[in-house]
Amino acid sequence: MSHRRAVALVALVPLFAACATQPPDAAVAPSAPAVVSSPLAAPQVEAEEFPEPMPSPTASPTPSATTATPKPSPSSAKTSPTAKATKASASPTATKSAAAKSAAPASVDASACTGSSLALNAKGDCVTVAQKLLAAVDLFSASANGTFGQSTANAVLNYQRSRGISDNAIIGPETWAALTSGKAAQGGAPAACSASGVVLCASKGARTLTLMRDGQAVKTINVRFGGMTKDDNGKLRIFPTVSGKYSVYAKDAKAFSDRWESSMPYSIKFNPNMYVHYSGDFAKRGYAGSSHGCINVGSMSDAKWFFDNTPVGAKVVVY
Repeated sequence: MSHRRAVALVALVPLFAACATQPPDAAVAPSAPAVVSSPLAAPQVEAEEFPEPMPSPTASPTPSATTATPKPSPSSAKTSPTAKATKASASPTATKSAAAKSAAPASVDASACTGSSLALNAKGDCVTVAQKLLAAVDLFSASANGTFGQSTANAVLNYQRSRGISDNAIIGPETWAALTSGKAAQGGAPAACSASGVVLCASKGARTLTLMRDGQAVKTINVRFGGMTKDDNGKLRIFPTVSGKYSVYAKDAKAFSDRWESSMPYSIKFNPNMYVHYSGDFAKRGYAGSSHGCINVGSMSDAKWFFDNTPVGAKVVVY
């Protein structure tokens, strides 16, 4: 949380908590492969339930971005490959990097692995098989080396979110079944995204952020959410991003996190612990890492555009 600005709404929240909702104990990654029966506990921040989702859009996304009025201000920052904008449509759509592929590669034989459970620090042939299956749907870009590290954990989390599976970063029976059957990614968005006025619609499954204006998508970019990353003690654990309906209560172009000792340019504050903001780590490492709960933007110019075009009081929908 920035020490440079104080907002009445967050007066009751410790200043060191920005972008870092402390995850429940169930979210701590095991030190060795283990079967975990309980899913990742829900974030502590309560939010209103969503109505029935809108149907999935039929238009296919393209690499070009639809500009808005007013046009974004010029920026000298380069756009990260992990945060390229996609063409806007009537509702947010998943990009190719958010697992547009669905079929499992025929060359990967997972028959000997589907009865196992893999988690952080696991090693072996079945980890290699899982990494290849995740790579086949564009969610894992590192080498399939048979070691279940941070990048593999975040690939699993992103896969589970895109397929409607409890996101615990553990490859158990349900995740194996989805990977080996080529289960398609889920589509559609909550009807709340089409409310009047400006709405920031953030899809954890598609890894996208869309600015909607009066029910029409103006601009969509790729973003990064909370996941497997280091805590205050340097240990890897899951930091989830909240889901629900919120409102922008403040903005800070020069926000700084005292807890994580990092700059958070163009912060759009919608939750006392979580903001939309530019992340140099996302621009550098992509989806191998994760945020501590905030919604990361990998392009400074995109972060500024959303900052400039999102008024205080705008709705935010995270799903």
